[in-house]
Amino acid sequence: MSYKICTEVSDLCPVSATTYGYYPNFGGNVFFTAFFGALFISGLAIGIRGKTWTFALALGIGSGLEMLGYVGRVMMHKNPWDSAGFKMQICCIVLGPSFLAACVYLTMKHLVLHFGPEHSLLKARLYPWIFVGCDLGSIVLQAIGGGVAASAGDTGNMKLLDAGNGLIVAGIAFQVATMTGCGLLVALYIFRYKKAAKLGTPTTEKNEYNAGENRKLRLFCIAIAIAYITILTRCVYRLPEMSGGWGNPLMQNELEFLILDGAMIAIATLVMTIFHPAFYLPGMSSRKSAAVTESPSTSDISQQHDMPQKSDERQLTLAIQAIQKDPTQSLRAISKVYSVDHRKVARRLHEVIRGWFELLRNTIAKYGIYEADIYNFDETGFMMGVISTAMVVTSSDGRAKAKRVQPGNREWVTVIQG
Repeated sequence: MSYKICTEVSDLCPVSATTYGYYPNFGGNVFFTAFFGALFISGLAIGIRGKTWTFALALGIGSGLEMLGYVGRVMMHKNPWDSAGFKMQICCIVLGPSFLAACVYLTMKHLVLHFGPEHSLLKARLYPWIFVGCDLGSIVLQAIGGGVAASAGDTGNMKLLDAGNGLIVAGIAFQVATMTGCGLLVALYIFRYKKAAKLGTPTTEKNEYNAGENRKLRLFCIAIAIAYITILTRCVYRLPEMSGGWGNPLMQNELEFLILDGAMIAIATLVMTIFHPAFYLPGMSSRKSAAVTESPSTSDISQQHDMPQKSDERQLTLAIQAIQKDPTQSLRAISKVYSVDHRKVARRLHEVIRGWFELLRNTIAKYGIYEADIYNFDETGFMMGVISTAMVVTSSDGRAKAKRVQPGNREWVTVIQG
């Protein structure tokens, strides 16, 4: 018997003949509808306030689609043959997690830049381009498949329904491959970062020194890891569920669906909303990005202080720039060009560094640059600038000093004696 004409449950159109073979649970689906609706509103509000536009858009679309999908399932509770409810839930619940996965990829660039791009196999800027691009590809495949399957549901054309199902499976498989590739790159990054930490590289020392400041960021990393695992779990579950064909036993098990799809995506959305980058990853904010973009570079600062344009001065400029990264590097670079008793050059270097910190302090006060600070050292009149791993101090007696930042270590290493 053909069920193409079925529009509601009856003796001729039993619920067992529907795609899912059951009445969707009212309480469970209402819960997820309200849950994703609340997260949709919260995520958008936080994103707008924190100006994390791209992340907020992806999170909003993902949670919004999930909410609409469960609205469709609530509609099917009354009538499992409801065509509108079936179309809504199949399209929205299939597509929603792809946008949430995009949220994970969007954070990769900023996390790599913070913890050290030198440990990454890819350039930081390539993470969103590659993985969000692949994610969009999976979204297109799943959207086409969902549309084909939804239209086939009206006609009862099983060949068309299977074709749509195949496209959905291909899109989910591509998404699993993309997430697996991203996970492998992150695992390699963590391995290289830990290896560098044992050697005490400047970037890892900076993060160790700023442990209190980075506590929020580490919580954010844990949240992103949880979101990644839960989204991947849902995708892996969906592969056999969809590849088994419409109406297969796995597809007709609602409890497994609510746990391995609904609950997994709910957890992912919840942690990315609570640990929103607007609070835990300021680098993603357009407001913060604008501040960093508008802040002057070291070379610009040195030029503003009338740096002599000699061939040797290029090395001196590089040495000053190295102060941002590693004091020992700047010591070695300066010693190769100038002896420590070269008073004329020492005074010139002191003027550049002193002017540089003065301009940097004004810039920080104006723009609020992330991970930089300047404050008074003590009653002796020292002015201290904290930049990444280096702490440089200038004083009125004509000396410039530098040391590596280590809590509890008060010993100074003289760079130049003027």
